[in-house]
Amino acid sequence: MLYFLLLLQPIFVILLLMRISRREFLQQVLGIGVLVSSKSLFSDVSQKFLIPQERIDLLVARGDSPEQTLRSAISSFGGIEKFVKKDSRVVIKPNAAWARRPEQAATTNPELLAAMVRICLNAGARSVEIWDHTCDNPEIAFQRNGLKEAAEKAGAKVFPGNKKRDYQKIEIPKGKLMKSSLVLNSVLDADVFINMPIAKTHASTELTLSLKNLMGINWSMNSFHILGLSQSIADFSTAIKPNLIILDATRILLTNGPQGPGKVKELKTIVVGTNPVSVDSYAATFFGKRGEEIEHIRLASELGVGEIDLTKLAIKEITV
Repeated sequence: MLYFLLLLQPIFVILLLMRISRREFLQQVLGIGVLVSSKSLFSDVSQKFLIPQERIDLLVARGDSPEQTLRSAISSFGGIEKFVKKDSRVVIKPNAAWARRPEQAATTNPELLAAMVRICLNAGARSVEIWDHTCDNPEIAFQRNGLKEAAEKAGAKVFPGNKKRDYQKIEIPKGKLMKSSLVLNSVLDADVFINMPIAKTHASTELTLSLKNLMGINWSMNSFHILGLSQSIADFSTAIKPNLIILDATRILLTNGPQGPGKVKELKTIVVGTNPVSVDSYAATFFGKRGEEIEHIRLASELGVGEIDLTKLAIKEITV
C-alpha cells in the first residue's frame, strides 16, 4: 500500500490544479481496482483525470498550400484515422457541378480534392470514389473544373451521378416537406462519406455550403425546388449525415453564384468538422452573415441537425 501511495504522490500536485481531492481521487482509483500494475494505473489515471481530451467542434486552418493546410487541419482535428480505417470504402462528394475553371471558385479546389484522396489512401482505404450529379454536362464539367484529372492522378475513381440506376430510395422520417429521396447507392454503401463543398454565394439560398452540397447526391435535384428549396435541404440533412466535412474556402465566390463567373476572394482557408449546421454557420461569416440569417441552415438547426450558435462551439484556429 505504501508503494502504491508513493506512485501516486507526483500526481497530487496536478490534482490540486484540477480541484479533485485526494479522497475523491483514491475512491475513483480504488473503486475500479487499479492495483494490478503501475502501468495500468497511470494509463487509467491519465485518461480519466490528468489529460482530458481537447474538444474541437470545428478546426479552421489557413495556409498557402491547400495540401499542407489540409493535412495540418486533419491532424489537429484528431487525425484521419478517426474516420478512415484500413480497407474502408471512401466516397467523397465535392462540388463538381459546373464547367468552370478552378480559379473561378464555382467548384471544389482540385488540389484540395487530390490531397484528400491521398490522405485517405495513405490511411489504408481500400478505395476512394468521387461522385457528383452535375448541373452541367458531366464530361465537360469534370474536364473543365480539373477535378477528374486531379482525383484520378491521386488514385481515386471518378463517377458522374447521371444514371438513375445508380440511385435507391430512402425515407426521410423527420422531413417536413421531403419525405423520401433517391440517393446515390455508393454514398449509402460507403464505409466513410466525406462532404467537400466549396463556399460560395447562391441566387436562391444566399449561400451554398455543406448542407446544400448534398443536393448533388440526389437523382431529382429539381424536387428540392418544387417542394421548397430551403426546407427540403434541411429535411434531407436529417437523413444523410457525412462522417467528415472538409469545407473549401481557399477561394470563395462572392457574386453570381452558384455557377459564376463572379467576384472571387482568396481566403486560403479550410474548415473541418463533422456537423453541417456548425460548419455552415461558421462559413457564413466569410460572407458577413450569421448562420441564423441563412434559411436552410436555420431550418436544419431547428430540426436538431446541429448547433448553429458559434458561441457554443469549440473552435480551434491554426495557421500553417
